[in-house]
Amino acid sequence: MSARDTVIRVLQWAVLAEGGPPPSGSAGNPMTLAQPDETLKARFGELIRTASARHRLDTPVLGDPKPPGIHGLLLALALANLRQPQLVLHLLAGVPEAHTPTEMMARHALAAPALPYIPRKGSDEAPDLAEEFLSLSPLTALFHMPIPGAEHQIYDLTRTWLQHPQGRRMLCDQLAQPLDDPRVLAWRHQLLERLRTGGREDFVLDVFQHKMIYFTPETLDEINAAEAVIGNPLSPEPELRRALAIARFWGPMHAICRADPDAPRARTYLGYRYLRGIELHQLARRFQGGAS
Repeated sequence: MSARDTVIRVLQWAVLAEGGPPPSGSAGNPMTLAQPDETLKARFGELIRTASARHRLDTPVLGDPKPPGIHGLLLALALANLRQPQLVLHLLAGVPEAHTPTEMMARHALAAPALPYIPRKGSDEAPDLAEEFLSLSPLTALFHMPIPGAEHQIYDLTRTWLQHPQGRRMLCDQLAQPLDDPRVLAWRHQLLERLRTGGREDFVLDVFQHKMIYFTPETLDEINAAEAVIGNPLSPEPELRRALAIARFWGPMHAICRADPDAPRARTYLGYRYLRGIELHQLARRFQGGAS
């Protein structure tokens, strides 16, 4: 199997988005990807269009006509060789930072579904491949968690995408989705709090309104579950960490409500059930010895 054939299989896997790890395949001669044939270009373009449509984005992404280049193909080839960490590092060494919205979308379409299957650091000798991919896919880092030291860069990226209506909508869609990883919740809390204190209370309110419109049952279920865990002195440590992370996520909304009680009231579609999140946040603060 050639590098081209392997990459086409990975691109098809990302387009179909049926779950599971990326398909494996031979790296062949990666240099052949420097001049992709028309079929490979078409498959790569299909991935970008499909991923953009899933996120309700037009193409070109954010109206930027610059082409994505070929570096996403190397990323795809690396994903097909996750069992060979040194080969993955060698392939990713040839991938520069992503600068255009289209390139970012292409990389996110590959890295995001693969992330659960990419090895994390397990020993001093084993590289943290997940961090390597996150460092090269800024949108994935934004929605998951940046590598240490890259938080400011991802914050700047967030503000850039917020300047475009479709970029703002995509960020809102993604950041509002419920999840149960305390590390990702901690990052999202940090990001929303920084946006709040940086004058973007409007977007923070957008995220929580979106959450209460489109994810109401899931949001209320996770709030109720977290409340039960925090109130149970016998709760296992992992469950308690997750419950407290969910509560902290509501911190920026709590701060907005305290500073300007009329701000959430002006949101017609926010409703009042968001107050359950505020109550959970206050419960967690009391539990940890802070003022509500």
